[in-house]
Amino acid sequence: MNFLKNILDGVTARLGGERSFERISRTSDLFLAFLIMAILAMIILPVPAVVIDYLIALNLMVSVALLMVSLYIPSAVHLSIFPSLLLITTLYRLGVNIASTRQILLHAHAGDIIFQFGNFVVGGNFVVGGVIFLIITLVNFIVITKGAERVAEVAARFTLDAMPGKQMSIDADMRAGILDQNQAREKRLAIQKESQLYGAMDGAMKFVKGDAIAGIVITLINIIGGIIIGMTMNGMTAAESAQIYALLSIGDGLVSQIPALLISITAGLVTTRVSTDSTTSNLGSEISGQLLKQPKALMISAGILMMMAALPGFPKAPFLILSAALALIGYALWSTEQIEGIAGTAVGGGGLGGGSGGGGGGGAGTTGVGGGGSTITSATGAAPSIDTSVKGHRVITGGGIDSYALTLPVILEAGKGITEEIQKAQKGQSFVDQMIPRMRQALYADLGVRFPGVHVRTDSPILDKDEYSVHLNEVPVVRGKILNDHLLTNESEENLKRYNLSFETYKNSLGMPSLWVDIKYKELLDKAGIKYWSSLEVIILHLSYFFRHYANEFVGIQEVKAMLEFVEKSFPDLIKEVTRLVPLQKLTDIFKRLIQEQVSIKDLRTILEALSEWAQSEKDTVLLTEYIRSSLKRYISYKYSQGQSVLSVYILDPEIEDMVRGAIKQTSAGSYLALDPDSVQLILQSVRNTVAPPPPGGQPPVLLTAIDVRRFVRKLIEMEFTDISVVSYQEIVPEIRIQPLGRIQIS
Repeated sequence: MNFLKNILDGVTARLGGERSFERISRTSDLFLAFLIMAILAMIILPVPAVVIDYLIALNLMVSVALLMVSLYIPSAVHLSIFPSLLLITTLYRLGVNIASTRQILLHAHAGDIIFQFGNFVVGGNFVVGGVIFLIITLVNFIVITKGAERVAEVAARFTLDAMPGKQMSIDADMRAGILDQNQAREKRLAIQKESQLYGAMDGAMKFVKGDAIAGIVITLINIIGGIIIGMTMNGMTAAESAQIYALLSIGDGLVSQIPALLISITAGLVTTRVSTDSTTSNLGSEISGQLLKQPKALMISAGILMMMAALPGFPKAPFLILSAALALIGYALWSTEQIEGIAGTAVGGGGLGGGSGGGGGGGAGTTGVGGGGSTITSATGAAPSIDTSVKGHRVITGGGIDSYALTLPVILEAGKGITEEIQKAQKGQSFVDQMIPRMRQALYADLGVRFPGVHVRTDSPILDKDEYSVHLNEVPVVRGKILNDHLLTNESEENLKRYNLSFETYKNSLGMPSLWVDIKYKELLDKAGIKYWSSLEVIILHLSYFFRHYANEFVGIQEVKAMLEFVEKSFPDLIKEVTRLVPLQKLTDIFKRLIQEQVSIKDLRTILEALSEWAQSEKDTVLLTEYIRSSLKRYISYKYSQGQSVLSVYILDPEIEDMVRGAIKQTSAGSYLALDPDSVQLILQSVRNTVAPPPPGGQPPVLLTAIDVRRFVRKLIEMEFTDISVVSYQEIVPEIRIQPLGRIQIS
């Protein structure tokens, strides 16, 4: 061992230690040129039998090495030299074939490897050897080579067809700012490399096919030529010639076809490999990872094998052993899945109750009450979250939380009294796992925005027991108060007094007077048909108002990209056209503007169709938003008419429209309204004098005006009149009859 170590150390030192690989790399071009010349020399010059043994061993070594490499590459692109290697290995194998044929026919001997393949491998029987040779050749030629050739053809065609789309996708990502110039250049080079590889593979598979045919022809020539030479020149009988030359020729054919078979398998593995983004992925890990994910299938297979063992006359041992092995593997995998499932559900501790521990779990669809070691879990299938609350708080995460976000998008902080209400509501499951998700689903149906989950902090030390606050990106933005064991109603005081119901009055979280009735009168309220809300339902209503008011805060570039990827599955050409015309940042701005005025973006197809039509001639984001609103006129008409054929509106007087129109200033950065303060106050006073507040639960007022001033009128009144919707005439379908409630004019 020390002797070998000394030799290796000496070789390493001679090559320059760590620089040895660099030196080998620098001389690899000379080595390749020498190899090509050596192959030509083998074809022209006679080669001794001893050298042929080394050449055959080298052929086997290269074939096995290539096969092993093909198992470990993550995709075909990682072995882009393979088409050239196919040509070189095919040429090398044919050169060895010619050299061995010359030795067999001249000397009836071509080295020990060929002799042993002819005697030991096939038992010295040239008939058996011929059959084995034909089987290997046919499997190589008909099964593997033919299939790999077809796969290479299809892959080459599909890759070349997909190139323009991939290039356009890279250009669109560059315009949207997702990729920089260097990243785009790398992606283009990768696409070019992939297309060249599959194009070359399509042609290189012909080498493998031709090599298989050449192997059959060379072997037949060897057998026929050897028999003729043995009978005519060496005085042998036909049987003796066949025994010697046929065995050697078949041995030569086998040592040639086995490496050819390995190379064909390598080509098949490379061409059939599905690309993956992971650089550490390999075929073995993918096969085990995908097949072993189905333990039930393994156990069913074990059952089928056991049934086959019961068939009359069948040997029982092989089937029973394999059946038992499959059943054990399947059961072990199934047990592991069950344990992982239980562990995932139990993250953060057990049910409600005491203990003294850290925060609990929860997550997207998982709910955990942290602090005190107590958790509430649900089976909505998301990863558990980690308690990120302030010390001393309990934490409940409900409905889709990313625990590793830089900031928590939405937090509901509750006082101790509200915490008790949450825990009483079916041990926390009702509020967090039912009420909040239902609210989010309703908001998505109305606005088309996938709002994040709500992170609930309970037992707040900084709030009164009946108070709560809502945080946006961990900054408190609204605060509310409820009365525990009371119900909120929007009935008038007179109606409540008529039923002898005592109540308490104070302004609710939205700044409006509210009446709270003791929960003991719930049955009486039901009998009287008076609508009411529990304290937790009031919080849900406030959360709903919060999400609507700040809806545009939850739509960013990442969210819009996710929407486009979802729509792309059904409408790929539409997405391709829109991303070509509109950068992702501009598209995000358009979505934000629509949502800011409570216009749903759920009908993405209509929105994107409108963009594909108007974005070719119009680049201004504000105007594009107006055109999209016109395309959504059926939705807008239905939204504000509440499904009726009549839309009640307040009409803006043309005098005010002209006043606004004249104050619009155009700049290179866009347009803005330059209206003097006195005119602003006149217009706002006109709105105050004309627009009547809607009844409780009624439809908010709608103001109708011209399309060119609509957005400026909305901007003008939105600070004071947040609930007034401003629409243009172009946003109303002809089927809707407009019923004026009044005209807003300067008196």
